[in-house]
Amino acid sequence: MSRATREVVVVGGGTAGWIAANAIATECRHWAEPLRVTLVESPDIPTIGVGEGTWPSMRGTLQRMGVDEDKMLRTCDASFKQGTWFRGWSGRSGEDAYIHPFSLPVEYARLNPATYWLREGNEEPFAAFATPQVAAIEQGLAPKDASAPQYAFAFNYAYHLDAGKFAGLLERHATKELGVTHILANVASIETRENGDIAALRLDTGNRLTGDLFVDCTGQRALLIGQHYGQPFASVRDTLFNDRAVVVQVPHESADSAIASATLATAGPNGWIWDIGLQSRRGLGHVFASSRMDEDAAQEALEQYVANTSPSIDPTSLQYRTIAFEPGYRETPWHRNCVAIGL
Repeated sequence: MSRATREVVVVGGGTAGWIAANAIATECRHWAEPLRVTLVESPDIPTIGVGEGTWPSMRGTLQRMGVDEDKMLRTCDASFKQGTWFRGWSGRSGEDAYIHPFSLPVEYARLNPATYWLREGNEEPFAAFATPQVAAIEQGLAPKDASAPQYAFAFNYAYHLDAGKFAGLLERHATKELGVTHILANVASIETRENGDIAALRLDTGNRLTGDLFVDCTGQRALLIGQHYGQPFASVRDTLFNDRAVVVQVPHESADSAIASATLATAGPNGWIWDIGLQSRRGLGHVFASSRMDEDAAQEALEQYVANTSPSIDPTSLQYRTIAFEPGYRETPWHRNCVAIGL
């Protein structure tokens, strides 16, 4: 694309679409000639909402956008995530777990902690030797004091959150604080310029939406980058076998139930289960390979996990759903004046 960018159109909502709209509007809000950002999303497609764990970089992204962290934590049913606690991945009997904390070892740029760990006989896990964050995770402690300023921390952290509520928070911030225009409509057709760039979107409301840059956040539908431009999707199914996830929301057993400050990742025979603790519930998902396990068996394994971790809750009383996905990537995520972000 060689045109000056004055209008950006984001197609698709959810976390990917609204983060993109917020980030673009934030970076350009002080331009002499403000950039116009519009997000159009279908009223018929709900947010998938299964990726409820984030990475520490999300903290800086939200801070740069001007999002109030305390408000985000309250609104999105969020909790702190200090890393991932892997269980049962080695296949060894007995204690089989390791923690991947977000805080780096002290003086890691100058010293190699592995040298000292080996010298001490490596009787304790390396992560526990290298950073005190492991102890905080094991004891269920937070990464910061309640009185600490927003986004400040003692231990590096990210968030567990309700993806649907998070998308709603980002929508309100974008439209009320950053001037993003929000349109609920389906894309009926796409107009193309002579040079191959997208010129405009025709919506099912009858409106025509022009733009200089189009951001495709339509996920696996790939409405612009895939369906319109035909950019190939490279499957990696031969390497990453998992292509399904059975998901469920599990209420806490009591109001004072402990909330893990790390994502729990438990390995299984044909996949693995994530366990994410929010303020009011847990989000669980069993990721598996459909070539090795059918959906009924995958759900049964998840029900057994619920029974083991929440004995007072009847697993059969919960609502389960299966999400199919294709492991892979778009070979060319940016083509002409269209860039794809997200699934």
